[in-house]
Amino acid sequence: MAYNQLVKTDPTGPDAIPAGSRNRILYQSEALAVAKTSPAETNFLKRVQSVNYSFSVGRTDVNQFGELAAIDRVILEQPTVTMDFSYILNGTDNETALGFNLGASTSMISDIVGSTNDKLQYYVSLAAEGTDAATSPAGTVKSNIKVPDGFITSYSASGSVGEFPTATVNLEALDMKIGANNTAQTDIEAGSAATESNTSSYVLRPGEIEMDIIAFGGIVHLQSFTLTVDLTREAINRLGTNFPFARVISFPLNATLSAEGILSSDDQVNNDNSLDNLVSNDEALPNLVVDCKKQTGANHVKGIKYTMKKAKLDSYSYTSSIGANKAVSMDWSVPIGSASQTDRGVFIEENE
Repeated sequence: MAYNQLVKTDPTGPDAIPAGSRNRILYQSEALAVAKTSPAETNFLKRVQSVNYSFSVGRTDVNQFGELAAIDRVILEQPTVTMDFSYILNGTDNETALGFNLGASTSMISDIVGSTNDKLQYYVSLAAEGTDAATSPAGTVKSNIKVPDGFITSYSASGSVGEFPTATVNLEALDMKIGANNTAQTDIEAGSAATESNTSSYVLRPGEIEMDIIAFGGIVHLQSFTLTVDLTREAINRLGTNFPFARVISFPLNATLSAEGILSSDDQVNNDNSLDNLVSNDEALPNLVVDCKKQTGANHVKGIKYTMKKAKLDSYSYTSSIGANKAVSMDWSVPIGSASQTDRGVFIEENE
């Protein structure tokens, strides 16, 4: 679809919608894939629940004395391309495909900070109407939408009682290619869930999530958690080019972890839990762990474990009202550094 091309909306007439055109696009016909450079590979993302992409164009008015209306509206800044998608947690395959590092001693964003896998290619492919993209023959699923040179701006994992744990990824890009005839079109082989080895389960469940929390003690029945790693970007421009030539990470970076739960009892041990004690002994916590374990038994999907090293408590709040359980909310944060700083940050491990 080229810009300035007519969008067909009329059922009749010389510019009518062609006979035999598909009536709609359903999720069964779409697949989301990402290509990275190290190693050079294109991977289909599993358990995707939603994908959204858009662009906005900012214009600057050109005015002059003697005329009330602007004589022109000029594009001075790169159009903003954004994309976000979410998927149910199912091991670490998606995280690896997105360029995140795995390991207890390797920061999850080492390759992103080091620019090895900072800039990825994203494809939204489309199969024929009424057919599953995951089982369509090779060469029949085309990437009608490409978001080239996408930079991740945020990764968050969340879980709560009664819901599947999910991850949400946000990214920004410098371009978007649209249409069946775009030059960047790529064949995507999605792969059906039936071909996977984990035939006993395909997603992680809230019943297998465990958290190691260090705060003010007591007994808390955890209800939800959210881990967020923000990678704020800065556009780098120069004279001689109309648009930015790079989008680099703005430092310093911090990751946050929040948890909510039902309070069963306060700390019954004779401890000094005053804020004066917190200020006087403000030591970083060695590890805060969110462990999304695999189910027991054979052929289950693998788990994923998040570890925050050297986190500190930022807030702690209680809520209580008539008709509701007394609840507590906790928030921690940790700085994220370079690949060589292995004593702090956020780390992802595959839980087998």
